[in-house]
Amino acid sequence: MELAPEVKKRITIIGLIVIGISAVLFLIFAVFLNRATLTIVQKAPFTVQINDFKNEFCTEETCVIDLAPGKYHIEISKDGYKPFEQDIELGIFGKVTENPVLEFIPLMREVSEASVTEMFKKLSVPDELKDFEPVFVGESYLAYLKNNPDTHRQTLYVRGTEGGTIGPETAVTSFTRSLKNYRIILNLKDNTKIGVIDDTNDGSTFYVIDTTEKSRTNLFSYPYIKDVKWFPESNNFIFEARETGDLSTSIFHYQEADTENKIPEKITKLSLQADLTNVTIENDDNLLAVTKQFIVGNNDPTELEGELVILSENEATANISPVISSVITVNADSPKIVEYSLISNQVRLIKNIPDIADIEEVRLSETKKSIYLKTADKILEFIFRDE
Repeated sequence: MELAPEVKKRITIIGLIVIGISAVLFLIFAVFLNRATLTIVQKAPFTVQINDFKNEFCTEETCVIDLAPGKYHIEISKDGYKPFEQDIELGIFGKVTENPVLEFIPLMREVSEASVTEMFKKLSVPDELKDFEPVFVGESYLAYLKNNPDTHRQTLYVRGTEGGTIGPETAVTSFTRSLKNYRIILNLKDNTKIGVIDDTNDGSTFYVIDTTEKSRTNLFSYPYIKDVKWFPESNNFIFEARETGDLSTSIFHYQEADTENKIPEKITKLSLQADLTNVTIENDDNLLAVTKQFIVGNNDPTELEGELVILSENEATANISPVISSVITVNADSPKIVEYSLISNQVRLIKNIPDIADIEEVRLSETKKSIYLKTADKILEFIFRDE
């Protein structure tokens, strides 16, 4: 039975209305309801890759990205850092916030800034002292002993810098006996402590002169004391010395006595083998050093950076530790940057640097996020922490 034209018309209109309503409902769902939010919190700028179809460049620390509900694989990348990858799932009106911790990629670069070059310079000895030996030259001072005609004693004099020029000499202390072979080391902490290594007799004796209290203390003696470095925030220091029976020097950590807490002074021999000029003090608990010691472990050496390692004076053998079954040795002829914990005496390998020549001196930057390495012909900066 054929429908009347009016009925057909009504059915058509109803059909169009249903289709229209469905389209409107679908549009409302697609535009207003079928939504979710992904928020990435990270120091800008950075890029967020979502699956393989969306690439969002974020210029603010909190980056909000609208997405349809579903499962996604995201990759967050930033210059100088390893990418961060994560699988996420967003429901309708879902909100997911990611606070990725991006791993910083250490960077080695050559520097030529005047301020950095100046860091490794020593003062020039004035003409009136050129024939006077020995004169010990530091970053901001000259120190020497000479006979005082008034006291007829050997007097320690220090000359600091004033406005870029060397100032007048200041008498610090006098010695009743003459020191014929000695070295002077000033503490960088307000120059209140002065170290004198006396090599006049057999062996070396280390004196500490307190310029505030006008006192002099004989701390210890070794067959040979090569160098001393003070900690910037305390009266503790590290020193390089040779023990009785040893042909080579070792590094020692000196901790001042704490009378208030009844803790005696303590000297600890470190397992770190390095020239003290290649050791810098990071803080009271850690040292940073360049060493050529063997590093022993049971992992691929390329994967050891950032890991705790064992330092060995000699090439490793399978018998060095019963725990280590397959021993691998990193090339001992190449320098390695390590962090040495004075609390646990553990060592972390920061960077193996086989392509760099011998390092002459190491300095910590003011930010403590990088170290400067002086070679024979250039200065390198190794940035090991996030700037």
